[in-house]
Amino acid sequence: MRRRLLVLPLLLVPFLAAGPSAAQKAGIAKPATSSSVFVPTGKLASGLEALERSEYAAAEKDLKSVTGKDAARATVGLARAAYDTGRYADAETLAKKAAGLAGKDVEAKADALGWQGMALLAVGKIDEAIKACESMRDEPKAPRARGVLVEAYVRKGDRDEARNIADALESDSEGEDPVYKDPASLACVGRAAHAVRHVKYANSTFKEAHKLQKGHVETNIAWARLFLDWYDPGHAEESVRDVLKSAPDNPWGHLLRAEVKLAQAFDWDTAHKELDLALKVNPKMPRAHFVRGSMALHDLDIKATKDAVGKGLAIDPNALDLLSLEAAARYLDDDLPGYEKAKAEVFKRNATYGDFYVNVGEFADWEHRYDDLVTMMREATKIDPKNGKAWAELGFNLLRRGDEKDGLEALDTAYKNDRYNVRLVNMLNLFEKTLSSKYQLVDGTGAAKVFKFRFHKEETDLLGHYVPATMAKAWETMVKKYGFTPKNPIQIEIFPEREHFSVRTDGVPNMGPTGVCFGRVITAVSPKKESSNWGLVLWHELGHVFAIQLSKNHVPRWFTEGLSEYETIVQRPEWRRSLDPQLWQALEANRIPKVADLNRAFTHARTQGDVIVAYYASSQIIVFMAETYGFPKLVTMLKLWGEGKKTPDVIKGALGLSADQVDEAFKVWVKKRLARFQGQFIFDASAVPDTEDAEKASAADPKSAPKMATLAAAYYLDRKYKDADATAQKAVSLDSKNQLARYISAKLAYGLRKDLGETKTHVQAIISAGGDGYVVQNMLADLAEAQKDKKGLRAALEKAHQFDPSQIETLVDLWQLADSEGRADDALALLRKMVKMDPHERLPWKKLMGTLAQKGLWDELIQVGEGAVFVDVYAPEVHALYARALTMKGRTKDAHEEVEAGLSAKPKPEGEAMLRVEKARALWKEKKTPQAKAELEAAAKLDPKSPDVAELKGQMK
Repeated sequence: MRRRLLVLPLLLVPFLAAGPSAAQKAGIAKPATSSSVFVPTGKLASGLEALERSEYAAAEKDLKSVTGKDAARATVGLARAAYDTGRYADAETLAKKAAGLAGKDVEAKADALGWQGMALLAVGKIDEAIKACESMRDEPKAPRARGVLVEAYVRKGDRDEARNIADALESDSEGEDPVYKDPASLACVGRAAHAVRHVKYANSTFKEAHKLQKGHVETNIAWARLFLDWYDPGHAEESVRDVLKSAPDNPWGHLLRAEVKLAQAFDWDTAHKELDLALKVNPKMPRAHFVRGSMALHDLDIKATKDAVGKGLAIDPNALDLLSLEAAARYLDDDLPGYEKAKAEVFKRNATYGDFYVNVGEFADWEHRYDDLVTMMREATKIDPKNGKAWAELGFNLLRRGDEKDGLEALDTAYKNDRYNVRLVNMLNLFEKTLSSKYQLVDGTGAAKVFKFRFHKEETDLLGHYVPATMAKAWETMVKKYGFTPKNPIQIEIFPEREHFSVRTDGVPNMGPTGVCFGRVITAVSPKKESSNWGLVLWHELGHVFAIQLSKNHVPRWFTEGLSEYETIVQRPEWRRSLDPQLWQALEANRIPKVADLNRAFTHARTQGDVIVAYYASSQIIVFMAETYGFPKLVTMLKLWGEGKKTPDVIKGALGLSADQVDEAFKVWVKKRLARFQGQFIFDASAVPDTEDAEKASAADPKSAPKMATLAAAYYLDRKYKDADATAQKAVSLDSKNQLARYISAKLAYGLRKDLGETKTHVQAIISAGGDGYVVQNMLADLAEAQKDKKGLRAALEKAHQFDPSQIETLVDLWQLADSEGRADDALALLRKMVKMDPHERLPWKKLMGTLAQKGLWDELIQVGEGAVFVDVYAPEVHALYARALTMKGRTKDAHEEVEAGLSAKPKPEGEAMLRVEKARALWKEKKTPQAKAELEAAAKLDPKSPDVAELKGQMK
């Protein structure tokens, strides 16, 4: 299957993934040395093997045929089969029967009682489970039954009793009893250790079980759950892979795979598919309904959440995670009485269930309710003072609102209770080892006094010159526009290392965005090592501060993201995304949800590209609303959300129209604006299904050219180029006018065979079929370039630009062509267009500044320089050329400041020479000739070949 999203690696390898040697020193379950281990034979063996492979029908057939001395163990196997397939009452009955058949076989009887207890726990009969297994509390040969007791007491809130049983079980597992030669027994020990937060012991025990049998299903299921609970989805994925390799239909494996996909990349589509597979085998999995309900709640689909909760509680009315999800739904729905009632139901069952607040807090975080999160975690740590997760979340969220003293104290407490939370360890290391020594936190002054700034010490002088002034301007602008002053100070933290930014933001080292806002703290990546427009990023994030606070943390994600995008668009023309083709495709494919449900565009994005399109669609809706109804209406919407109104009521109250009416009006507006794309062929990668699904669809309808072409596209995206080529040719044979098939064929004819004639045939076929446009003309441009046909290249690029003037790529190509042909005026005109089209592309800015300087267009150069420092603040030529323009317009004081800012970036000798030349120029204009000559001499030593030095020397003679 095609890899859709990158998995974020962990900065620290979690202790859970460490080698076993360190863990063994603390005492772990070790394989017994005795050889007296029961080995099944005959139908018992084949049945148990089929059971391990999740071949439940075959397993039950063989196990039912077993009689005599092995009947008890066979019946235990039948109980497990019933358990796995959701027949919990049958599992209980069969387990009871097995216990009776076991006679003096203590091991078989104990295992039977353990499965009986597990079946009872699955339906929430906690006291009955304890009663069923109580006789095995001290039995060394009863790891499953004792594990059930541990889980049951944890669910009741009696952790002391649970720990007593778990401690004894762990001690027995380190002895010589051959029962612990069995990976299933060790899996039970590990699961019990996990339940009482003995994380290191649990992990080490699973490792020992893994040594005994790498693909052991029960071990890998329990191990995956441990990894997920301790923020390590990567290793969880490995365990799940082992489960499904051994047992392709195991429902717990598919459930866990759904959770892994959500933890790694919010892959909603795959998660739903995996849940369907799990529930097909076992329709009574409360956790599956919890996961599905959680997904619905991330979309704020309260009804779907409650439906999922209802289905889960019908199976297990005492499932604390489901009851917590019910409370979370009430909380996000602003139903305070309902929330309190749901909370009471949880604490009636377990008065010390601190994870209630952790579970609800996940959704508070998702909806920007950071202050509520702090309150929740304080409550969690009161009732469950050893809950490391709750302490960690308390610390994280105190830090997110700038309360670093209390935040770090909470993290210290978290670490005392949980040393295996990788996010926690990363955050502590960042503050204690990096921020304390390499960064400084400074208070803003003057117009920037509402801010605090954390800069790397090596960046303080440079960023300190620009960032406070820019943010002061942004603050003043937004306070005036919104008629609102947010709670401050606002803390802005900028990191030259993405690792530091990512850990400060979320505890993991490789997050994708360049900026994040938490309401009172903004984190961002410095432009030092990455090409990002720091001005756009910080302006965008400050917009969130106003939206979040004015709405009292109730603004939907789509609105605050769109509003922040809008704020950058209206501030500077180049601070905009150019995603019109992708937006058109999404509209045509009906992938843009209705306005009231637009959060789904973010949560259901299949690729990072889909997320970017969601941002762009949100921004265009805000542009539409502002242009159509006026910006003050947007402010009113924020206030109405702050009053607790739902999105449809907010839209109706502010705009006087229903959400559907606004949605229809937006679709008309945006389709008119994007009408140029009507009829153009555009390859829509987001519309291509996974290869497996495309293969099934094509196999079901092999004469369908569209399905065959889609399969070719799936192979192409999977980099299975030979399969894609052959399949595309089949699609063309079915329908010579199929544009997608022709496109894939053209790409592969050129890429695989360098056959220009065949490529052109396919491209011309797209044109003949009515698909001419930006994409097709760029393909013709590639062909012309391959044939060294400059005239044809220019013609194709110019046509492509006419088809879509919003794309910078064709302008870059046209500029390079004009520059190579000496068409200076054309090149300048193209550069002027380019700098207004991409907020992050550095090259056009520097080239334009150089050209303007050569032509002496100083006023324009000053305007361009003001934008260039946002795009490439570390480039010495940007500061030098900007300073030169300031000097030539008599603004020598500003020129000196610009030079000093450039020097603070510590450029290489050639760059420093550029800046010192401009300092000399400004001094000379101020008639400070001796100082000017001294600077010029310094520049000459730094770069003896500098033409600027020679030129200015000549002018000064």
